[in-house]
Amino acid sequence: MNGYMRLLVVAISLTVHSCIFSYSLGVENLSDSFLCSLSAHQDKGFRVGLIANQTSCDQLGARTVDVLLKRGVRVLYLLAPEHGFNGKTPAGLPVAHCVDRKTGIPIVSMYGAGGDTTITGKQINKNILNQIDVLFFDLQDSGMRHYTYISTMLCALESAALCNKKIVILDRPNPLGAIMEGPLVDADLKSFISIAPIPLRHGMTNGELARYFNQHMLKKAADLHVVPMRFYNREPMHKLSHQLSPNIPSIQSCYGYSFLGIMGEIEPFDVGVGSSMAFQSLLLPETSLFPAYEWSKVRSLLAKYGIHSRYYSYYNQRKRKAYSGLELSMHDIGRTSSFSVLLELLHFFKKLNVSLTFSKAFNKAMGTPLVQNLCKGNCQPFTMRSKVNTQLEQFYKQAQSSFLYDTKPRMHKV
Repeated sequence: MNGYMRLLVVAISLTVHSCIFSYSLGVENLSDSFLCSLSAHQDKGFRVGLIANQTSCDQLGARTVDVLLKRGVRVLYLLAPEHGFNGKTPAGLPVAHCVDRKTGIPIVSMYGAGGDTTITGKQINKNILNQIDVLFFDLQDSGMRHYTYISTMLCALESAALCNKKIVILDRPNPLGAIMEGPLVDADLKSFISIAPIPLRHGMTNGELARYFNQHMLKKAADLHVVPMRFYNREPMHKLSHQLSPNIPSIQSCYGYSFLGIMGEIEPFDVGVGSSMAFQSLLLPETSLFPAYEWSKVRSLLAKYGIHSRYYSYYNQRKRKAYSGLELSMHDIGRTSSFSVLLELLHFFKKLNVSLTFSKAFNKAMGTPLVQNLCKGNCQPFTMRSKVNTQLEQFYKQAQSSFLYDTKPRMHKV
């Protein structure tokens, strides 16, 4: 095929792609010249460790590992985050080493012995780092800081920096769109579910977060390369091509996770985890005798934020309790303030004297004790709002140099 024909084929494929999808992913923008630039010999002879899972595919369904192999890249290891390479391991449980059936490439866990809060044991094994030249990272994030794929990314950046390895981030959309809101992380609450002082709902892409981490979080910067998306405008995603994890199988569960992920750390609430309505329902035990007319008020509260709801009940086999409440759905998460919804729901139930018991992980996931203290009457609303808004403004200013796209995140203050 001569040069003209190659250009024609590329032009046609780009035109077809743009007709189907509104933007192209990082994995879809890999060029031979970029790949060769990663090698001192200007070829594709370098050895790769790919951090990936079931979400690591292009928009036509080709797995990232297969895309790299087809391009002549030598992938020696697949490195799996929480939930494993297939995304089926329940939250917090250890991820086992195994082998990819299709390629025979070893799959090595980056989640150690499990556990959502501890960071120890979640770095890449040095024996593996010694065998590779470049790390690739391609995972679909949820848009929330307490979701651990971005924690895995920070650990990978640290490992790459310490061992002088290049690291490539193949960028992907933020499924929740452009809103940036909520508290940052107090130093004494750093954990694997809040590994860095960024907003609770961060509004950024993996590539942008990697740039921010590299500049502001690492003692020694990594040799970082981000392959950006094209035509990305921060619109929320309307569909997930693959489940993010066992309890986030759909875009509606991803939207709901933006505030129900935190609500699930408070008893007596149930958010459907383990059921078909995970992070799409807000329920109380039927033994609490919560009045139906109060649920109608909750429906009105949620409707103000564009959240639709209907009455719903189910029996939780794990807890051996019957629950009733609301099934939720959202059509425009890009205009919904998740943190404001959370605060208003907590205020509503507190006024009705629903006794709230916070898990040990609540403050770590939130990044601050202020919200729990507010619910317990140990903090004034103004104090909480002032600190959250001030930190958010400071972060936004500092993050400007990390943004990659013309459309920037939008701050939402409380």
